Amino acid sequence: MPQPSRFAAGPQPSQANVVVSHGTLDVGAGSRDGRVRSSDGRVGRRDGHIIGPVSTFGVPVSSQAQNSSPLDVLTVSIAMPVTLAAGTMASYTVTLHNPASHPVSLSPCPSYAEFIVGPGTSPASGLHRYYLNCQAVAQIPAHGSVTFGMRIPAPATAGQAKFGWALQGTSVEGGGAVTVVAP
Repeated sequence: MPQPSRFAAGPQPSQANVVVSHGTLDVGAGSRDGRVRSSDGRVGRRDGHIIGPVSTFGVPVSSQAQNSSPLDVLTVSIAMPVTLAAGTMASYTVTLHNPASHPVSLSPCPSYAEFIVGPGTSPASGLHRYYLNCQAVAQIPAHGSVTFGMRIPAPATAGQAKFGWALQGTSVEGGGAVTVVAP
């Protein structure tokens, strides 16, 4: 897992800590040139907005994802029930489609991130990361698709909730909304 970038400006920056799923992002507020530099050389602005790629979940994108991945050719369809019972385990499917004229290898086996959160909570609070079941599926055939069964805990509180799914290190992602009802 890549180490989180630490952003700071000036010799004694004032820092605003923002918790991300695997570390802390420290954004400084007082450089002379108005820019913020990370330990890996990325540059942001003094107003706290980071210039550069950031993933759907607010975690800096790994250098691998900044480059094109062979998996980027894939598209995703997510079939999630429209209504979930609060506090239960939700089952849904993710279908990876390969529109290319060549098979797409799942080696090394990619990981994915999923989340489902209710109002007033951040995606990081319901974020889970796993690997695809690559023992069962080693590649996605040309012009074919593969469907994976997924499970995720539904929020404990009734109301509208957002969900998301992303193949890590790629541009393959999707999501939507569900209604969570009392069990």
